[in-house]
Amino acid sequence: MEEEIFGSVYEKNSLIFEQGQAGGEMYIIQSGGVEISRRTGERDEVLAILGKGDFFGEMALINDEPRSATVRTIQRSRLLPITKQSLLERGGKDPSVFLHIIRALIIKLKNAGTASLGIEDMSMPDPRSADMGSLPEKKAEPAAAAQGALPDASLPDKQSVDWDPDSLVSFNPGDSIFRQGDQGDEMFIIIKGMVRICQGEGEDRQELFAWGPGEFFGEMAIISDAPRSATAVSDTESLLVRIRRAELHDLIRTRPEIALHITRTLISRLQAQQSVLEGPQEHLEVARRIWRPALKKKKIRVSLVSLSTCAGCSSVLLDDQLLEKLFKYTRIVYCPILMDRETIAEADVAIVEGLVRLRDDMEALDEARTKSRYLVAWGTCAVYGGIPSHANRFEPEELIAETYGQTVDAFAYYLSGKSGIDPEATYQEHEDVALLRQANRISAFERVDYAIPGCPPNPELLLSLIAEFIGEQPGRAKAVVCGECGRKPSKDGGGCLNISPMPGADPGVCLTSLGLACMGFVTRGGCGAPCTSNGLPCWGCRGPSTAVMKKITGGEYYEELFAKGLSQRCKVDEATARERVRTFRRQGHALYDFDHITTGNILRCR
Repeated sequence: MEEEIFGSVYEKNSLIFEQGQAGGEMYIIQSGGVEISRRTGERDEVLAILGKGDFFGEMALINDEPRSATVRTIQRSRLLPITKQSLLERGGKDPSVFLHIIRALIIKLKNAGTASLGIEDMSMPDPRSADMGSLPEKKAEPAAAAQGALPDASLPDKQSVDWDPDSLVSFNPGDSIFRQGDQGDEMFIIIKGMVRICQGEGEDRQELFAWGPGEFFGEMAIISDAPRSATAVSDTESLLVRIRRAELHDLIRTRPEIALHITRTLISRLQAQQSVLEGPQEHLEVARRIWRPALKKKKIRVSLVSLSTCAGCSSVLLDDQLLEKLFKYTRIVYCPILMDRETIAEADVAIVEGLVRLRDDMEALDEARTKSRYLVAWGTCAVYGGIPSHANRFEPEELIAETYGQTVDAFAYYLSGKSGIDPEATYQEHEDVALLRQANRISAFERVDYAIPGCPPNPELLLSLIAEFIGEQPGRAKAVVCGECGRKPSKDGGGCLNISPMPGADPGVCLTSLGLACMGFVTRGGCGAPCTSNGLPCWGCRGPSTAVMKKITGGEYYEELFAKGLSQRCKVDEATARERVRTFRRQGHALYDFDHITTGNILRCR
């Protein structure tokens, strides 16, 4: 069919498929863009905005389960549908299709947190490990496919596939296949035996995974020249297939079913990791093992990287006493406001402030991730998107026209003496300012190991994290901001609900008791309550508390939880509280929609 070759054109707001529908194909976006949403209760939550080159619906390649989300076009788009059979046929004729999908899946795994352990590759945990929690177990499949598509969890053995003898390599028990820090341009498929992945040396060495026949590892080397970030050791006598980067194209062309196996396995790994991120409480032991620190040094190398930001988060570190404490345990190797250095340096920990708004931000973030073992999101913008993310209410073209479209420069406009637009002083064209269509938190692009929200964040929390990195016992913050606030609640209540504090208010009484919309009781503690201590209501820059996040992941809504709490504390009816909260959200733009964007960060937030 023509659409199987060239794709199909969909107009803006077209429904591609709906949550709960059966599906048998994935889609590659050739042009335009789509919005992916999921219905929870009575509300639709936007999960992602995808553009040209992205794909969606890939779960249809490995199972026949109903669609888990709804997809609509956000502009006129051309989409290429691909089924399992058509992918095999296309792969044999045009390996670039498979290569595009495999590269994209590897990057998704890297960014989604499957490399949260600091390694570049991800597989299921060793089923013999008793402390790995409740990740879905991988079902055993007979390793016996000779023709056509391969079973999901198996690969043809040496007798079933005419492997090139030069690609087969054997290892004895204890042999290193590659070591952490090595350069590499090859991945490996396990034909027989067991391979263990570990990280660190000596006392810091950790065993992370054990992989068996049918699994593969080292795939990050297929798309990146970054050094290996883990060591692979043969646990038994092992026979592996070595696939070099330059050979992958020919392998896909001659044996597309092998590429389909790799693709489907990557999709399964991504699904398994997302189950941890979407339900962190159900997989607590897995998350703790994945995210526990492994740096036990007297001094660790730290880089401070700024993206699109007001620089307020890094400015809080420029205090003599704080820097003295920081220098005691760290060696700062990169920081634009402290040193003149053009390139981001190799570091143990990268602390990143700001959100991703420009293509330059993406490149800087990727470099920081590649050159660090741990990446810390520093500040509300980095963790949640912050106030700048409200620009997503508008299209980039609207923002550019509003900001730059009126005049060539500010003086020409304001000194012209005209109340309207000066036609002679307007731009006719705009150069590419490299704006991304959506501004977003950094975890939408790269793996984040730890998150310290706040506007600005409390530097003591950073010192606490560093103490944990070097093996010391860190301090613990209060559960909510109210626990750090010296104000005391009043039994009388305010009987009203206002946004701004009233003059002459009692400085020792809880702000909600005075009838103010203060978010301290639903907001994660750790900031020291500077706003409420100085008479201003908490506006929630630290994000929801752990208790609130549990309720959100259980299906409750953040806005409703906040409104109910205000109703009780301010002694007003719930209808009034809801209306005031909606006004707060609409006019103040400070009540963020945390319902789905923080789930993956709940265990790592400080």
